[in-house]
Amino acid sequence: MNDGYLITGLTRSFGAGDYDAWLIKTDINGNEQWNKTYGGTGYDFCWNVFNTTDGGYIMGGGTNTYGAGNFDYWMIKTDAAGNEIWNKTFGGSDSELFRGMRETDDDGYILVGFVTSTKISQKVYCWLVKTDADGNKLWDKKIETTESSGGTCIQQTSDGGYIVSGEKVALSFVLGPIFFYFGGDMWLVKIDADGNTTWEKSYGGKLLEDSARCVELTDEGGYILAGFTKGFGSSIKQKMGLPIFSKIYVVETDANGTKIDEKEYSRGLCWYIDRTSDGGQIITGGTKPYGECDIILIKLD
Repeated sequence: MNDGYLITGLTRSFGAGDYDAWLIKTDINGNEQWNKTYGGTGYDFCWNVFNTTDGGYIMGGGTNTYGAGNFDYWMIKTDAAGNEIWNKTFGGSDSELFRGMRETDDDGYILVGFVTSTKISQKVYCWLVKTDADGNKLWDKKIETTESSGGTCIQQTSDGGYIVSGEKVALSFVLGPIFFYFGGDMWLVKIDADGNTTWEKSYGGKLLEDSARCVELTDEGGYILAGFTKGFGSSIKQKMGLPIFSKIYVVETDANGTKIDEKEYSRGLCWYIDRTSDGGQIITGGTKPYGECDIILIKLD
């Protein structure tokens, strides 16, 4: 925003329930102008927020207060003061775990995350939902692979299709809003404009837990993925409060997903990557997935 900043996430301090989606508006110096919460008695959150042409905002997240059951994808439209105009949910009786959303060239939105196949098998698939500008679903696609897989970030590509980053794993299960997995690899999927898979690639080491948390386009027409690499069983150790070792892991590919380069950086994990005006990238992350940690900022050429 040219007159300040928007911050979105979740809060347990305010709102109607266990966790609620939270939107904060600040001025250009970071001073809070207002904050709003959204949700009900359950677990509600938002990870993405964008300006809309009418001066308001669109937010993307997840909810188990509203929708068809367990967790569902969630979109919230607000006016310029953060007052809710409408909200939409997408999902069925199983858990649909939202991870990312982008605006599309047709003024609509594309959402990505995880969906469980059944409550018994707990197999996980990447799920895409395409909407118009008013949040009405145009189509949805489940990307089915031989292993569990899920999307964490999505970008629109110059051909009108999409590139999805995520993780592809040998064994997984879902508990509440958290996706546990073992033996994972970074995952990159090219999707056409209708949500059909063109190709998919995976990257990582044996018996490690690797994940791509974000993807960005490069000036050369390829892709750069950023996430982390950790030892086997780290997701369970993390929930048990045991120490884990992880490094920020970055992979660069050409337009067909062929790996050009890979690098590991300081201890921690990446949450976001963005392009910079000099043709490089900037990475943000933290030294630990949860709890007390330091912020990491890495500039790439």
